Amino acid sequence: ILESHQPRVIGLDLYRDFPVGAEHPDLKQRLQESLYLVGVCKVSNPQTQDPGVKPPPEMPIKNLSFSDIVLDQDNVIRRHLLALTPEPASVCQASYSLSSELAFRYLEAEGISPTFTEDHHLQLGDTIFKRLEPHTGGYQNIDAGAHQVLLNYRSHQNHSLQDFVPNITVGAILEGKLNPDLVKDRIVLIGVTARSFNDYQSASSSQGQKQIPGVVIQAHMVSQILSAVLDERPLLEAWPLWSEVLWVWCWSLTGGLIVWHFRLWFRFALVTGALGLLYSLSLVLLIQGSWVPLVPSAIALVSTGGMVIAYTSKQQQQSPSTIES
Repeated sequence: ILESHQPRVIGLDLYRDFPVGAEHPDLKQRLQESLYLVGVCKVSNPQTQDPGVKPPPEMPIKNLSFSDIVLDQDNVIRRHLLALTPEPASVCQASYSLSSELAFRYLEAEGISPTFTEDHHLQLGDTIFKRLEPHTGGYQNIDAGAHQVLLNYRSHQNHSLQDFVPNITVGAILEGKLNPDLVKDRIVLIGVTARSFNDYQSASSSQGQKQIPGVVIQAHMVSQILSAVLDERPLLEAWPLWSEVLWVWCWSLTGGLIVWHFRLWFRFALVTGALGLLYSLSLVLLIQGSWVPLVPSAIALVSTGGMVIAYTSKQQQQSPSTIES
């Protein structure tokens, strides 16, 4: 039904590691020959002893992708895995994530193909997806062996993280209630949203942390790639280490100068204003795609001011008093 409406590509975000039964020859042929379908498997991880999940036996390797995700220590998804090199013994030998594979096929119709820069960064058109380093922004000693970037979730004023894209149930499709315009020349993702399948993950955005279905997170990832390439939506990137150090040092100096040069009653107002300015600048830079160290800068500003106050107070206590006769 979906293929009859001519989508660009269909992503099957469902594990199916068993063969199609003999009573469904049409499904077997569709999985083997379809030019639209992209299936998923899960890469084995010897470090965590995760055996992985095999791909659908009928699907050729060219139509496979991996569904692996990376979690932060608080089990929130803030990073976007684009590509990796599976171990030779892995049950899943796909090199690109589902979101990457879907985006590649969509962009192919636009005349855009994936390449890699000399620094091994993924490039699509004029957009370069700079891979995270082991020490990037707030991340320290992360496993950056795979090609991953920061995930910038789509968020709209009138839509939640889960409802930012149109969705329709299988029942509605079978009843003929599918609007062809929702499918034609678009990417279609097939997955489950029922909580009983235990495929909900924690996402982070300006709306706070939310539990949303894995298939919706895949939609956010696909959207990030396409929007960066076609709409020039900024990708989130951290500054180089020297820039972050200079940024924090400048705010530390600001806190010290405020306390040193202004009277006591005026210091509190200026420090509060400086913290507000720091937050505003950090937010503006984040919207433009730059992740700057907000909390370390705020701590440096306040702590330096506190140290200057302690120093001047001690100096005043040690100064000899003058007694007039």
